[in-house]
Amino acid sequence: MTRLVGVVALVIGAALTLVGTFLPLYTQVFEFGGVMSGETVEMGQDSWGVLDSEPWREREARYGVPMVVAVVLIVLGAAFTGRMWGRLAAISGAMLLTGSVWLVGQQLLALFALGGPGITITTELGLGSFTLAAATLVVLVGALLVQDWPPRAPKPDPGVAVVYRLDDDDTDTPPFGFPVVLEEEPRWQPERGSAPDTEEKAP
Repeated sequence: MTRLVGVVALVIGAALTLVGTFLPLYTQVFEFGGVMSGETVEMGQDSWGVLDSEPWREREARYGVPMVVAVVLIVLGAAFTGRMWGRLAAISGAMLLTGSVWLVGQQLLALFALGGPGITITTELGLGSFTLAAATLVVLVGALLVQDWPPRAPKPDPGVAVVYRLDDDDTDTPPFGFPVVLEEEPRWQPERGSAPDTEEKAP
C-alpha cells in the first residue's frame, strides 16, 4: 500500500512539474525616474525563457531542460518501482528536480534585491514558482515511499513448503518445526526383594 501511494505521488508530481514549467515564475515591473520618468516596462519569465518583452531576451534561462529530464526519470521510476533501477531512477529524478527548483529559487531571491537610483523594480512570484515548489515536495515524498526500506521479504511460492524456525528457551526446534524432547537418563532403581547394601564392612 505504501508503494502504491508513492507511485501515485510520483505521477502527480511529474504532471505538476510539466505544467509548472509553462507557468510564469515571476513578473517584474520597472518604473524609471529622471529623464525617463513615468515610463514603465513589464516582463515575466517561465522555465523556458522571458515572456513577451523583446528587449530582455538576453536574460533567458532554460530551467525547463533539467526539469524535463527529471520528469522522465520520475515516470520511469513510477513505472518500474518493483525493480532496483526503477527505484534509483525515481530518487535520481527527485534529486535533479530539487536541484533545479533550488536554482530557480536562488535566482528569484536575487531578483528581489534588484533596484537602484532612478529605477524602482517590483517583483512578484508567479504561479509557476508555487507549482514547482509543490511538485518538488510531492515527488520527494513519492520517491521515498517507493524505496525498499526495510527490504521486503520475498513472497513464498505456493508450490514450495515454507519452514519457519521458532525461538524457544526450553527446547531446540529443528528446521522441520518439531520440538526435540530430550529424554532424561534412567535412574538406578533397586530390584524387587533386594535392598541396597548399606552395611559397612569390617576392616
